[in-house]
Amino acid sequence: MTSRPENPQRDNPSRENPYASPQHAGYEGLPPPPIVDDGTAGRPSHDNKASHWAFFLGMCGATPCCGLFFSVPAIGMGILGLVRYHRNPSLQGVAHACFGIVLGSLFTLLWIFFALASWHYDPW
Repeated sequence: MTSRPENPQRDNPSRENPYASPQHAGYEGLPPPPIVDDGTAGRPSHDNKASHWAFFLGMCGATPCCGLFFSVPAIGMGILGLVRYHRNPSLQGVAHACFGIVLGSLFTLLWIFFALASWHYDPW
């Protein structure tokens, strides 16, 4: 009969974990890398809720028949979002606020134009 080859893991039970990553020499005494704090660490991007409301109201301003009721508040919420950003620059959402102001203004003018055009239109 042939003898089995030696199995170092079975024959040496004192070894801890054969799959653990090896410890490299020279890294034990090094300090951890420095933490850079830019004021937004750990802060979610949805702190400036007014700017997000401006964005969503501006998008809803395209709704037929009631878009004017969404687009006018989008302008106000966008301005409020920009004011909150300028008071606390660590907040985010400037793009959402600007987008809400632009869409709110665009759809407000569009719906006023459609209302005036339909007021003077007589199909008969």
